[in-house]
Amino acid sequence: IGAVKLHKIFNSTNINILVTIADALYSNSEAVIDAVSELIDTLLQLDEREASISQGLSIAQSLMNGVMSDTGLNSLDLARQITGQNDTARPRILSEFVSAVGLQRFRFSERQTKGDVSVCRCLARTAAVVLTHAQDLIKKDTLEGSPDGLLDLLFKAVAHPSVYVCGIAVEALTNVAPSSAELSTKLLPFLQGKAIIPFHLIENDDGGLEEYINFRERVLADGLAGCYAGCNAFFLQSCSSAIEEFCQASPTSHLPYQLEAALFCMVAVAEKAVKTTDKRDLCTQLQRMISALAKSPSTTTSHPLVTMKACRFVNKYARVLPLCETNTAFEIASELAINAFNQDLSSFGSLQSIGDSSPLSEAANALKQLLCSSPALFSSPAALSALENAWKAPYDSKRIDVEEREMLCSGLCAVLISFPPDQWTASVDNLARPVIACLNIVSKEADQIMGKGN
Repeated sequence: IGAVKLHKIFNSTNINILVTIADALYSNSEAVIDAVSELIDTLLQLDEREASISQGLSIAQSLMNGVMSDTGLNSLDLARQITGQNDTARPRILSEFVSAVGLQRFRFSERQTKGDVSVCRCLARTAAVVLTHAQDLIKKDTLEGSPDGLLDLLFKAVAHPSVYVCGIAVEALTNVAPSSAELSTKLLPFLQGKAIIPFHLIENDDGGLEEYINFRERVLADGLAGCYAGCNAFFLQSCSSAIEEFCQASPTSHLPYQLEAALFCMVAVAEKAVKTTDKRDLCTQLQRMISALAKSPSTTTSHPLVTMKACRFVNKYARVLPLCETNTAFEIASELAINAFNQDLSSFGSLQSIGDSSPLSEAANALKQLLCSSPALFSSPAALSALENAWKAPYDSKRIDVEEREMLCSGLCAVLISFPPDQWTASVDNLARPVIACLNIVSKEADQIMGKGN
C-alpha cells in the first residue's frame, strides 16, 4: 500500500502516520534514517503507480463510452472513482512530507557542525527522494505550502564538503533547475564554487582527488547543464565575468585552480550552448572570455591545468568562433592552442596528468578543430609559419602521442586542401620533412641495436 492508503488506515486510530514517519528522521542512527528514506520512497512510488492506473482508467472510460454495456461502464467508473480519490489525497500527502523533511534543515546544520557526515548524507537522501516525487507539484505551483524549507536543506547539502552528500543534492536539484530560472540562478554560484579543485587534494595520494574528479566530470557537469537550461544568459554572463576577474587578478597559488574551474563550467555546457543559444549572444561572451585569457599573466595561463582546460574550451567552441563579427576571437584562440606546444611544463610534475588527458593532447585537439572549422583563416604567411613550428614540435621533443599527431595532421591537411592546387606539392613536402627525418633517426637507432645484437 502507498502513503495515501496508509494514511487512511491510521486516520481511524487518530494517529498521523506521516508525522510518526517524519519524527523518525530525528534519530542519530544512520540505519534508521536510511530506512525511513527507503520507506518514504517506496510509499510514494506506490502512490505514483496508483496515479498511473487512475489515468489509464479515465482514458479507458472515455474510449469505451458507447461501446461497453452500462454494467461494464459503471464498474469502470467505480474503479476510476476509487483511484481518483487517491489522486486528490496524494498532493496533500506530498505536501506534508515536503514540510516535515524541510524542518530537518536545522538538524542538518547541527550535525554538519559536529562532523556527522553519515546523518547529513541520510538527510540529503531523504530530501532528494521527496523532491523527486514532489517536483511536478512544485513546477505547477500546486503544492500545499512552500517548498522553501526542503530546498534550503538541499542547498545546505550542496555546500557540504563531502562529495557524497553534495552529489545527492546536486542530482536532485538538477531535475528541477531547467524549469526554474530563479532556482537555476541560485544554484549556479554553488556549483561554480564546487568546480574548483580542492587545493588539499592535489598532493594527496589517498584517492580523494580521483573521487573528486569523477564527481566533477559526472554529477557536477550534469548540474551545470541543468542550470544552463534554466538560465542560459545569466550562465554565460556569470562565467565571462569570472574568467575576466581571474585573468586580471594578481597571481596566487590558488588562482590557476579558480580560472580552470570557470573554464570547466563553460566546457560542461558546450554541447547545449552551441545548439540552443542565440549565436550572437554566445559570440559576444566568447569574445570576452578569450580576450581575457589573452591578457592574463603567463604565470596563470601556463599552468598545465589552465592550459588543458583553455584548449578544451577552444576545442568545444571552435565551430562557433568563425561566426563572430570579427576574426579576433578566432585568432587569439589559435594562438592559445599553438603556444601550448612551446610551453615548458616539466616543472609541474603530476599536475600534467590530472584527469584523462594532457596539455599537449588538448592543444592538438583544439588546433585540429580550429583548422577544420575555418582552414582559410590560416592561409597567411604568419599563420603558416606558426603551424609549421607546431607540427615540428612533437618531432623535436617527442612529447605528443601518435594519436595526437594524427589529429594535428588531419587539421593541417584541411588547410592544405584549401590552397590552390599548384601549392599542394610544396605544402605536402613541408609536412612530410619532419616525418621523414624522424624515420631516418628511428632507422639508424634500429640498425645500431641490431648491430649490437649481432
